[in-house]
Amino acid sequence: MALQELPWSAVSLGDSRDYPHYAPHRPNALQRILRRITTRRVADPENWQVGLLPGHGLDLLGPGLPACRWIEAPRGHYFADPFLVEVEGRTFLLVEDWDRELRKGSIAATEVVDGIPGKFRTVLDEGFHLSYPFVVHAEQGGVYMIPEQASNGAVHLYEALEFPWRWRRGPQLVSGSFVDPTLWVDDEGYWLWLGSGGPSWSDELHLYRATRLEGPYLPHPQNPVCSHPRRCRPAGPAFRNGSRLYRPAQNCEGGYGAGLLIYAVEELTRTRYRERLVRSLGPAEFWPDRDGMHHVSSAAGLMALDANRYRRERIPLAEVLTAKMRSMGGRTSHSLDGEL
Repeated sequence: MALQELPWSAVSLGDSRDYPHYAPHRPNALQRILRRITTRRVADPENWQVGLLPGHGLDLLGPGLPACRWIEAPRGHYFADPFLVEVEGRTFLLVEDWDRELRKGSIAATEVVDGIPGKFRTVLDEGFHLSYPFVVHAEQGGVYMIPEQASNGAVHLYEALEFPWRWRRGPQLVSGSFVDPTLWVDDEGYWLWLGSGGPSWSDELHLYRATRLEGPYLPHPQNPVCSHPRRCRPAGPAFRNGSRLYRPAQNCEGGYGAGLLIYAVEELTRTRYRERLVRSLGPAEFWPDRDGMHHVSSAAGLMALDANRYRRERIPLAEVLTAKMRSMGGRTSHSLDGEL
């Protein structure tokens, strides 16, 4: 059946909400000193932020990364799971837009021009949580998306009616609650990695294969092809370096999204699957103010990452003054000891 003949459901349109472009604020020296004195750093599991930088996923195999431009989400939201996509010579960025009040994600998108993102717009909002907007170009033409829909109990394909602003839901590819669907296409067909298992959905990796984008998708005989506590969940598109295929994964051993793992896929056939860990990365390696990172994507000479920020919590004034007095008292007694 041709893709154009698929029994698509009703159109799922995003709303018209526009998000402002992030203009980074750089505090002066006095502001930085006051911030250190009057606030303290605390962990926050819902403080994810997307960053853009020049490069490619392969750069994660090296020792360092260029400076990152971080994008601020609107108040009450955070952005995560960034996917960079190049379509007809233009670059777009799609993200999960998590609403803290609704406790639900939708998909937002913007165009990136000269490495700078514009305004974000909600492009897909369903009655259930959406994230991880994996975009795929079909060989027959057209652009499609396989977002995470675990709370809906299925993995559906979406077709772009006007990329990336309008989408409609299409056929079900796989039944069941899976996270972070990640597609790879080669001469053997369409390979679909799906995360599952454990409190962070990262203990198992399941693999499905089809000869057409729209399916049917059949489970791999080795499923689960990865079974390891908190180290299997996909973390963005796979990428090649020559003949070598690499698969990013989340490292949740230190908590959800604590870091990134890069696996080299050494066997990918209808009967065999094997991968080997080649790199483990944590946020402290690049950014001292981050305590998590769990996604990477690249296109058009750019790389998109997400990282969880420590939150600055205001310290009560009385506590600040007490600490200051204790500090001054300690210095005074040391000074007197020296005079005696």
